[in-house]
Amino acid sequence: MERIAAAPYYPLFSGALSRFPPEEVASIANRSLGKTSDRFLFSEYGFWLLENSKYLDTYYLFEKLKNWESLTPMQISELVILSHAFCPSRMLVDLASNTELYKTQQSDGTPLGVAALVGLSIRRPSSFGSEAAFLQSLRAITQWEEFGKTEDYMFLAVIPRLFKRRGLPRDETTWPEFASLARLLVKRLALAKNRDAHEDLMPLINSWADKIEAAIAEKAKRKKKPETKSPRKRTAKKAAKGGRKR
Repeated sequence: MERIAAAPYYPLFSGALSRFPPEEVASIANRSLGKTSDRFLFSEYGFWLLENSKYLDTYYLFEKLKNWESLTPMQISELVILSHAFCPSRMLVDLASNTELYKTQQSDGTPLGVAALVGLSIRRPSSFGSEAAFLQSLRAITQWEEFGKTEDYMFLAVIPRLFKRRGLPRDETTWPEFASLARLLVKRLALAKNRDAHEDLMPLINSWADKIEAAIAEKAKRKKKPETKSPRKRTAKKAAKGGRKR
């Protein structure tokens, strides 16, 4: 079973681990985290944990990621996808504080921010942790110098899940940067080599940026609006003053 778990994941030949009791697979899969030997492919145990996330030991996964610099690019990618899909919000907040993690290149040359987005597309985007990781991922991708010079990227497939019906970020202080990064992402996509392949993605991202900018404008409008006292309150205040004079 350990040999099967460590083998690269091939869709046509997958499912071998499902023949074994899940409790036994879980033990081996968690022990194998960060040990995949293939340079480009997910491991069988990694994919099994994606489909059986209730068996994932998120604490052990988080501890493995603390030593990410000693791992191979594919080992890190696998851990980043799993962590951003299933780790608790507080762990994502901690991971998102590490800017270099998201900028580091994967085996295919893309930044790890791409792997993080793939993981984030699996979970709900409503926690502070997922929003912090989303912000770091967008920073890494929009700053990536090779963006648009190759045919396609893994994250293009998950853009609809990331941006469709996405609400406003909880932290209002991040609104301006999120809107700016979304606009920048659209500009980068517009200049990409295969622009026609993702023409429909750009309006989706722009729509989210529009929502944020509208919220920013509304917030500024509320701040500028002068506070006016009602006639009833002014009359009551004058009456009180007159009473004191008598």
